[in-house]
Amino acid sequence: MGRSRTIPFLFSLVFLFLFLSTNIAHAGGMRIFPDIPEGHWAEKDIAKMKFKEVVKGYTDGYHPNEGLNREQAVVMLIRVAGLDKKSTDKTLEEAVEDKAVTPWYDQVSDWAERDITTAVEEGILTPDDEKDFRPKDEIKRYEAAVLAARAMGLKEADQGEVNLHFADSDKIPQWSRSSVEAMFEYGIIAGYPDNTFRPEERLTRAQIASVLSRIDSQIDRLNENVAKGEVGHVGKDNTLRILDSTGGERTYEIIDEPFVYDGRYEDSGKLPLISIMEGHKVELLKDTEGRVSYIEIIADDDFIIENDGPVDEFIVGTETLEGEIVDLLYIPDQRLTIKFSNGENKTYPMDSQCKISKNGRKAIFSDLAAGDFIVLEVKNNKITDIDAEVERGDNEGCISAITITRDHSRITISNKKEDREYTYDVDAQTIIRKNRKRIDLREVNVGDYAEVEVEGKRIRRMNLENRSLEEHIVGEIVHINKRLELIRVESVEGLGEAEDIYLGDASVYSSGKERGFSYLRDGDKVIAIGKWEGGVFYASEVVVTSP
Repeated sequence: MGRSRTIPFLFSLVFLFLFLSTNIAHAGGMRIFPDIPEGHWAEKDIAKMKFKEVVKGYTDGYHPNEGLNREQAVVMLIRVAGLDKKSTDKTLEEAVEDKAVTPWYDQVSDWAERDITTAVEEGILTPDDEKDFRPKDEIKRYEAAVLAARAMGLKEADQGEVNLHFADSDKIPQWSRSSVEAMFEYGIIAGYPDNTFRPEERLTRAQIASVLSRIDSQIDRLNENVAKGEVGHVGKDNTLRILDSTGGERTYEIIDEPFVYDGRYEDSGKLPLISIMEGHKVELLKDTEGRVSYIEIIADDDFIIENDGPVDEFIVGTETLEGEIVDLLYIPDQRLTIKFSNGENKTYPMDSQCKISKNGRKAIFSDLAAGDFIVLEVKNNKITDIDAEVERGDNEGCISAITITRDHSRITISNKKEDREYTYDVDAQTIIRKNRKRIDLREVNVGDYAEVEVEGKRIRRMNLENRSLEEHIVGEIVHINKRLELIRVESVEGLGEAEDIYLGDASVYSSGKERGFSYLRDGDKVIAIGKWEGGVFYASEVVVTSP
């Protein structure tokens, strides 16, 4: 009797354990792929690209750490560029121009042939590539940069004008350098923390998802199942009401466990649905049934409510205008946003034959920067000629604020001598060095002392140091604050400018003897020796030269 009761009891325990385990795992949230754990560094990009049908997995997962071959990379780029549905009447063999080469097109997988054909027709694969494509070889980082630049529609620049600053730039093939530079400048393919690019290394499947997601955010061509809006209400019945881009309200059904991320932060992990709040700006991806499966919180700048007001006047003929550059747009084509003297902003596309000069010298579009004053000719609403002027100069001081965003990074420098703060833009072309070593903006700290070369409102070069060098101020005491242990000195070197000096534990000397703070008097001629920190002069010694 005891045995017959024990066996059913054990089966019940096993069943209960399996039931609870299943529900606990379910409560932990679905994974985008079985081998992509929550918190994986590329989870958001892999999820977004999966729901946009740019990347696909295998039967057992995504295989994030595996390399991908050249045909796989091209197919993914064709998808993210929105070219995979483009019709073609040619076979791959017919599309390839040079039939004398080894027929690599026979090695292309059946599933990839249509997209590879499109890549040939669209110029993503050039005649040089056609000579030796090797579709099954793993793609290298520099090769991916070239193909990505072409998929984005960027023209290859004159290689003689390319100036890469990677420690291993000499290992990047000459013909690919303009594409590597462009992909770095756009933030599509970054370097490594040691300032190397590692061009010969393979690109993994996790890395390509991030590359594709960044391309998608730039060219924005996959909008078929996408909606953007401001959250009005998140219902308990798995519904989401948003104010969409036309100004109207729409309600969407949400799947049971949507993939939610905060796109305002690079390292955002998967979030619960309750993280979505009223007022959040969001991007939604819908599945084939129209339900929301992916929600990403986006920055306010990425969401614009359309209005039915008057559009900018279309300029017919030629007109000469003057203004200040507010913004430069590269994708899908080059455009400038100009601020005019009346405070009005207008955006104009660049003519393909536009002539550009800057400070009297021939220039290219990427030489222009926000803050440049320009005289431009606009013909039939396109910019045909630009003459830009920008002031160059130097500045120095302690860094009082740093703002790092995806689009605009800025640094504020406090110039103590001028008693003024200056805010400058910092971009991918800014060269930053600390102790003679090239560093990234994220390694710059508030309180660092910076010497900068500026061009308009942009920093071209910045040298940093933890300011600890002994400096001195020579002048006459004009005020003493014993309570705060401060003296105000009218500096001889500063042409009458007064400086506040904190003494604290500083030693005071006169006639070769050490004195105390109370020895000092208004009118004393002194030399204060110390250092500037955070805009304040801290004295270590004060020498009275003529009491």
